[in-house]
Amino acid sequence: MVHPHGDAGGKKLIYTHVSMPLTAIDDFRGLAAEDPRFGELAAIVEANNGLWCAAAERYLLDNWDPIDD
Repeated sequence: MVHPHGDAGGKKLIYTHVSMPLTAIDDFRGLAAEDPRFGELAAIVEANNGLWCAAAERYLLDNWDPIDD
């Protein structure tokens, strides 16, 4: 995920063990039509002033598939 307030070189969180494409936080809401999990992530982040937070991380870890080793 890419923080929406950064520039192109902004902070990126990479969860190497989760099967989710690198996605800008600002894109979550728009992706919800294809994958409702992004809508829930958008709601969590929006409730946290547009910032990634522990609740968003917990939702991601609980709802996206792990990558098998």
